[in-house]
Formats: sequence, C-alpha cells, structure tokens
Amino acid sequence: MQNSCISGALRSTPNDFDALHGLGTVYLDAGRPAQAQAFLTRAIAVNATSADAQSDLGVALHALGHIEEALVPLRTAAALAPENAVVRNNLGNILAGLNRYLDAVTEFEHAIALKPDYSTARFNLANALLEVGRVEDAAAQFRVVLESGPDVEAQIGLGACLQALDHPEDAQRAFEKVLSIDPRNAQAHHGIGVAHQTLGNMQSALAAFEAATQFAPAMPAYHRALSGLKKYKPG
Repeated sequence: MQNSCISGALRSTPNDFDALHGLGTVYLDAGRPAQAQAFLTRAIAVNATSADAQSDLGVALHALGHIEEALVPLRTAAALAPENAVVRNNLGNILAGLNRYLDAVTEFEHAIALKPDYSTARFNLANALLEVGRVEDAAAQFRVVLESGPDVEAQIGLGACLQALDHPEDAQRAFEKVLSIDPRNAQAHHGIGVAHQTLGNMQSALAAFEAATQFAPAMPAYHRALSGLKKYKPG
C-alpha cells in the first residue's frame, strides 16, 4: 500500500524528493538494493544535501558489493550531518568492508558517543576491535551489547574473544549460551569443540566438531577440525 501511494505521487510529480527517497528506502528495507539505488540516485539529483538519502544510497551500494563506490555518499552524509549516529555507523560499516578497521573503529566510537544505547554500532565496534587485535576491549563491548538481552551473534563474538584470550572454559560457557538459544548453531558447536580440544577433552571435542559439520556441511574449516580428531573416534 505504501509503495503504491509513493508510486502514485511520482507519476504526478516525478521529481518529488520525498517520494523518490521514500520509495528508495522501501526497496532498501525489502532487500532490493538495485531498485533502491535507482530511486535514491534520483532523489539525490533533486536534493544532494540530504544526509539520509546519501547514507541510504551508500547502504544500497554496499549491499550490491560496490564498497569503494559506497564510501562516496557515506562521506558526503557524514559531512552533511556529523552528529548523526546512524550515518557514522553506516560509514564505519563501509570502512570495515574495505578492511580499514582502525578508521571503522573511529566511526563506531563516534556513533556510540552520540548515542550510547546504539547496540548495533556497539556490536560493530566490538567486531572491528577484534579485527585490530584489541581483544579485551572487544570482549567488553560484546558484554555491553549482551546486557540488553540475548544476542546470538554477540554471544558468538564474546566466545571468540575468550578463546583468543586463552580462557577456554569461559569460551565454552559463552558458546553453550548460544546453543540454549539456537541448538543448531554450527559456529557455537565448533567453538565448543575448540574449547574442549584446548582443555584436552578430545572425545567431547570430537562430538562437538561432528555436530558443527552436521549443521554446516559446506564449511571446510569444520571438516578439517573433525579430521584432526578422527583417531579419537570410538571403534
């Protein structure tokens, strides 16, 4: 219904910025970034000073895999609205996609400074911190995200941090919390397997790796982990 109303508005006024931007965001939310890009580009041609439209175009380009190209409208959006936390988070995502994790950390930190309860930006910050080797800081950010409630991806991130910090028992508990929410989560099963292997519990590690390959059979790393423990298979 919303789509039809906006399309109707465009038929009568084809250069209506609000209608063009609105239709672009509708397509973006619907997971149709190519259509979103087309309408957002038209919207920006009408009003290039809209930070929201520039940011949305960057998100659409990112979804299409045009990461370098996406950086241009996101930087424009950040210049137009430097205190917009969503824009800063979106820019951070583009920089992370370009493996510019230090720059991404700066943007995510800026987003959180502007909006401390912005869990998405905090989660993204935690992942970027992990990429630059600030593991303890990453773990702290994942914990803050989890204070808001259960979150499978944040719990997996915390488990990865704990493994990197050589705390296998804590990592195991973190991954077990994931399985209490999603029993078929292959990453959690694999993480539990690594923890058991580190602790010398080879039979338990074998069982966990078998579960990981069962739930994600296309993941070569899980099969390699399982192959390394085949000698511990009973019989």
